[in-house]
Amino acid sequence: MTTDGRVPAPAPSGSRYTDTPAQPRAVDSRAAARRAVLAALEESGAVILGPAGIGKTTLAREAGDLYGDGYRVHLRGSALSAQTPYGALAWLLSDLPPNDLVNPVRVVRALESLLVRLAGGRRIIMVIDNAEEIDDLGVLVTAELCRRGTVVLILICGDLLRCHRDYVRLWTDGLLKRIDLAPLDLPETAELLAAAAGGPLTTLAQRMLWQQSRGNPLLAALLCRDHIAAKALVLRRGFWTWAGPLVYSGELPERVETVLRRFTAGERRAVEILALCRELPLEILLQLVPAHTVDSLEEGSLVTISGGHGQPVRLAWNLQPATIAAKITFGRSRELWTEVTRVIDPHGLSGAAAAGMASWSLSVGIVLEPDLALAAARWSNETGDAEAALRYSRAVAAPRPLRVVLEEAAALQAGGNHAQLHRMVASVETGSGDPEDLRIRLLTLRLLAAARIRGCPDDPWSLLEQAEQRLPHEAGARPGPSLRVTLARAELLSLDGRFTEYPASLAEDLADPAAPSDLRLLAAIRLAQQHAAAGRFEETLELVALIRFRLAAGIQTDVRTRELFFHHLFFLLIRCGELGQALAMTESAAPPDNGTGLRTAGGTELPTGLVHAYAGRGDLALGFLYPALAQLESHDPDVMLPLASAAFGYAHFLAQEPGRMPGREPSPDSLYRPDPSLDAAAGYFRVLSGPAASGSPDGSDHTAELLRARAQRAGAAGNAPDALLCYSAAALRGNRQAAAELGVAAASVNGTPGIVFRNLAEGLLEKDVPALIQAGTAALGQRNSRLAHGAAVAARGFAADGGSRTVLRQARQLEYESFRALSPINSVQHGLAQLGDFERELALRAAAGETSAALGKRFHLSARTVDWHLGRVFARLHVSGRSDLREVLSQPEAGHGLRAPGR
Repeated sequence: MTTDGRVPAPAPSGSRYTDTPAQPRAVDSRAAARRAVLAALEESGAVILGPAGIGKTTLAREAGDLYGDGYRVHLRGSALSAQTPYGALAWLLSDLPPNDLVNPVRVVRALESLLVRLAGGRRIIMVIDNAEEIDDLGVLVTAELCRRGTVVLILICGDLLRCHRDYVRLWTDGLLKRIDLAPLDLPETAELLAAAAGGPLTTLAQRMLWQQSRGNPLLAALLCRDHIAAKALVLRRGFWTWAGPLVYSGELPERVETVLRRFTAGERRAVEILALCRELPLEILLQLVPAHTVDSLEEGSLVTISGGHGQPVRLAWNLQPATIAAKITFGRSRELWTEVTRVIDPHGLSGAAAAGMASWSLSVGIVLEPDLALAAARWSNETGDAEAALRYSRAVAAPRPLRVVLEEAAALQAGGNHAQLHRMVASVETGSGDPEDLRIRLLTLRLLAAARIRGCPDDPWSLLEQAEQRLPHEAGARPGPSLRVTLARAELLSLDGRFTEYPASLAEDLADPAAPSDLRLLAAIRLAQQHAAAGRFEETLELVALIRFRLAAGIQTDVRTRELFFHHLFFLLIRCGELGQALAMTESAAPPDNGTGLRTAGGTELPTGLVHAYAGRGDLALGFLYPALAQLESHDPDVMLPLASAAFGYAHFLAQEPGRMPGREPSPDSLYRPDPSLDAAAGYFRVLSGPAASGSPDGSDHTAELLRARAQRAGAAGNAPDALLCYSAAALRGNRQAAAELGVAAASVNGTPGIVFRNLAEGLLEKDVPALIQAGTAALGQRNSRLAHGAAVAARGFAADGGSRTVLRQARQLEYESFRALSPINSVQHGLAQLGDFERELALRAAAGETSAALGKRFHLSARTVDWHLGRVFARLHVSGRSDLREVLSQPEAGHGLRAPGR
C-alpha cells in the first residue's frame, strides 16, 4: 500500500513489461451498460470504468435521466483539487459552519444532514467523476455516506486500482457493482457519427472512422468533424462518403495537446518517440527512455507491450499516435530522429516500425534507403494503405530496386489505377541482376493492366507469351511464378468471357502444397468460375465452401486480396442463385475484425443492395444502392458503378406504382473494362427497367424478347447462369419459346438451380402446378422472392382453372409467403399494425385456435360473419388461413440482413 492510501498495480508474473492483470469482461453494448447502471441505482451504486472519452460520464447521466426520481449531486476530482482537503466537495461544504469541518466524523454528519434536506425525500445519487483524483478526506466522507446508505454512489474512473483503498473496498465488499465500459461497436458508432455529421455515413466511411477511434465516442465525434472540415468526408446524395485521406488536424489535435500537458518531460519525450515510430522493440526503447518512465506509462495504460519477437511497445490507441506525431515541430522531430537512429537497426524492424520510421524520415527531409522503403511499402500494402505504399516506394532515389517498383505497382493496382500502373511498369527497365520471378511478376502486372484499359495499344496476349517464355522448365522449379502466369491467362480469358478455355492445370494448382496459399485459392476461384459457367453449381458451391474455410483458418494475405476474394465469392454465390448465402456472407464480412478472412472493398451497401435487387425487393434495394452510388462516385477501384447504377434503376422501377415510367440513372462510362459477368448483370437490370418494361402487354412482350435474346447469346458463349436468369425472366413474362429453351438449358445443370429452372420450365409449358410449386419453394429457399412469387402466381392461375383445392391452397400459400418476403411492408407484423383493434384481436384469437363459433359468441356475431371478417383480414395479412397465420406468428420475424445507412 502506498503512503496516500492508494492501491498500487500488482506486479505481474514473468516479465514486468509483457503481462497484465486479467480484467472482467467489458459490457458489450450501451443498452446493457445503461441497464446495469439503472440496476445499481436501485442498490448502493456502481463504479464505471473505461479509458478517457469512452462515454462514462454520459452513461451515468443517461442512466440518471432514465431513473427519474432522484436528487443528483455531481462531483469532479482533479489533480488540483486533490491537493486540498475535501477539494472536490468544496462547493457542497461551503454552506456548512466552520466548526463542522474540524474532523471527518462531523463532516459526514453535517453533509448527510444537508443532502437529506436538499433531497426532500428523494433518493440521493452522488456521481463522482475522476474518482482517482479525490483527496483522502473526500474519499473517507463519500465512502462513509455510501456505507450508511445515505447516497447511491456512482464512481467514474479510468482504472479502479489507481483509486483510494476505501473506494476499492466498496467494490470488493459488494456495495458497488463494477461496470467495465467497452468501446462502441460499429453500428453504435455509426449512429453517433450520423448525429455528429448531421446525416448518415456510408459503411466505408463508418468503418474508416471506427478503426481510427476504436469505438471511443469522443474520438469518433471529433474525427468525424475534422474529416468533414478537411473534405475527407464528402456529402453526396445525402450521405457522407469516404474520399480520404485520413487527416490529423482540427479539434482532435487541440484535445491531444491538453492530454500531453499532463505528462512529465520524460513521459512526453517517450510518447513523442513512440508516436513518430509507431512501435519500437522494448530493448531499443529502454536505450532511449528510463525504465521507470516506461513503467509509469504502462501502469497508466498509455502504452501496450506485446509478447513475441522484440516485445514491441506501442502507444495506446486512445492517445491517437498519428495526431501526436503530426503536432511535433520539424526541429523537435529532427532532433528525436537523430537520437533514435543512433541506436536503431532499420533492418531488424517490424513492418509497422519500418513504416513509422519511413514516414518519420520523410517528414524531416531524409531520403529513404531502399530496404527501409521496401519494408514500409510492403507492410502498407498488406494493411490496405495504398497511399502510404506509394509514398514510400516513390521516395527511393533512382535507380530503384525492382522489388520496390513492384510494391508501387501493387499499390496502384489496389487503387484501380490501371492506366498509371501500365505507364509505370511499361517504363521499367530490368537489369540482368533482377531475379527472373520478379521480371515475370512485372510482366503479368503490365499485361493485366493493359487488358483492363479500353483501347490500350499494348497487346496483353503478346505480353503473356513473353511471360510464359520466361518460366523455368527444369524439374524442381518453384511453382509460384508458373501459377502467377496461369492465373494471368485465366484473368485474360475471364475478361473475354471465355470460361471454357480456362487453363486445364487449375485443379492441379489448387492441390499443389508447394504453391503459395493465396495463389492456390485464386486458382480455386477461377476453377469455380469455370464450373459455374458450365452449370456445375454443386461443384461451384463446394469450392466456395472450401475457399471460405481456408480463409477463415487464417491464410496470410494482404487486405486487397481479401477484398478480391469477397468480390469473387459474392458473385459466384449470385451466379449459383444463392442469394441468402450471399447476403449472409456480406453480413459476416461487415465488421472490420470479422475472422472470415474476407473484407468488402467499398462497404456493404452495394452487395446487400444487389441481393435485394435480384430478389425483387425494390424498396430494400433502394435503401442500400443509393448510398452505394454515392460512395462509388468517390472511389470505384473495381468499376462497379455501372452495375450499381443499373441495379438502382431496376430497384426504382420495382418500387414504383404500376404503369409509371422508371426514373433511371444514366449509365456511367469508365476508362476500364469491367468483368463480363458484371457487364451482363448491368445489362440484365437495364432491360428489366428499360422503356419496354412499362407494364403494358406490348411492353412486357418486348422485354421478354430482349431477355430471350440475351439468354441465347449467353448460352452460345457457354455462360449457363446468365442464360438461365434471362430465360426464366422471359418465361415468367409469358414467352413460351423462352420457357422451352429454359427447359433445354436447365437439363444440363445440377444443384438447386437445376431443380428450380427445370420445374419452372415444365410447369409453365405443361401447366404443371406441382412442378411450379416445387420451383417456387426451391427459389424461396435461396431467398429469391421474386422468382418464387412469379412461379406461385402462375401455379395459382393454372390451379384456379381446374386444379384440386389442395393444390390451389398450396399455390396460394406459396404466393402469400413469397409476397410477404418481397418487402417488410408485406409482412404479417406490419399488416397487424395496420389493422383496427377488433380485427387484430380477431386474427390473433383465430390463430391461437378459437373457433368461429367461439369468436362469434365473444364478439356477439354469427359464425358466418366472423368467417367473413377473417377472410378480409387474412387477405390483408397475406396469409392463406388460420394455420398459415399461426405458423408465421410462431416463427421469429424474418429479417432482410444489414440495415441501410440512415434507416
